[in-house]
Amino acid sequence: MGGVLDWSTTPGSNTTVDGVNIAEGMQAGLVNNGMRAIMALVREWQLDASGVVTAGAGNAYTITSNQGIAAYADGLRFSFRADRNNTGAATLNVDGRGAKALRKTAAGALTALAADDLVAEAIYDVVYDVSSDVFVLVNSPAPEVLPGLTATVTELNYTDGVTSAIQTQLNAKAPTIADPNADRIRFWDDSAGAEAWLTAGTGLTITGTTLSVVSETLTSVVSLSGVSPINVTTAITGAPSYVELWFNGMSLSSTGHAFVQLGDTAFVTTGYDSSGSSNGSGSISASGFIIRIGAAAQAFTGTMVLRRTPGTNIWIAAYNGIVDGITSYMSGGGKVTLTGSLERIRVTATAANDFDGSGTVYAVYR
Repeated sequence: MGGVLDWSTTPGSNTTVDGVNIAEGMQAGLVNNGMRAIMALVREWQLDASGVVTAGAGNAYTITSNQGIAAYADGLRFSFRADRNNTGAATLNVDGRGAKALRKTAAGALTALAADDLVAEAIYDVVYDVSSDVFVLVNSPAPEVLPGLTATVTELNYTDGVTSAIQTQLNAKAPTIADPNADRIRFWDDSAGAEAWLTAGTGLTITGTTLSVVSETLTSVVSLSGVSPINVTTAITGAPSYVELWFNGMSLSSTGHAFVQLGDTAFVTTGYDSSGSSNGSGSISASGFIIRIGAAAQAFTGTMVLRRTPGTNIWIAAYNGIVDGITSYMSGGGKVTLTGSLERIRVTATAANDFDGSGTVYAVYR
């Protein structure tokens, strides 16, 4: 049938509308008929642009337009609402004028649809391209990109060089959480019944991009007993950028404060810009990251987090905690610059103080 598609962009060439003569000198009685015909045709165009529900079966989609086209023409555009998901390459047939392949834009070319590129209840715009004899999706599905990466993920390969429990679990379960602060992946470990990090020696390869996996090392629990200072660890390797210290009931033999000191090839004992407070009273120190304990036998429980500023050996610390058994909140932090990579951590105390043996500390670093 004739319709909007038959109208000319030259006003004088439009002499009929849906069979009604509207040429110069038209009969007065036909004016209302012409207006009604125009209204009907515009409504048909609006309905076709609002999403005609598809029919057909499988990946062969059909629609019946309101305008009723006689033949495909270059630039012919329709909107349709998919009645089902596609499972692969698909076609579209409008008004029985012939099935034409549906194409999307991907990797700089027109390509066949993949499974679920069309989703039930979603609306899609298509334009007929006479040169390729296909319908092109205007709103082509966007490729999925792993957060933090610029490469399109098309394949995931997990390798650790040996057959291991980790390899088995990775083959069985997809990663569930990507850590934005470190190149590592969390996955479900069936044997443990919980999520776990990939550990040292495991690599994650993504087509076109490789992520290194950062291991997390836990030191032994160190007893804070005896003469100060006490080493937490002197065996850090791999230039870590993040450390957590966990204190449980650290106390001194007399009134004073405890300090955390860092080192590269040797411990740094000066140059700290550090302060700490407890219940509103504060202290500063250049000898280490000060933990303001106050009175003898007061036991500190809390955590200290240390982060290295990217591209430098500047370490920034922050801690929070309590004094066991009493209403007391403790916090503080600071910074220090090392000459090389962090290799060692220790806990020391003000002069004439030792640790009374009731506390422990351990470190986690990556």
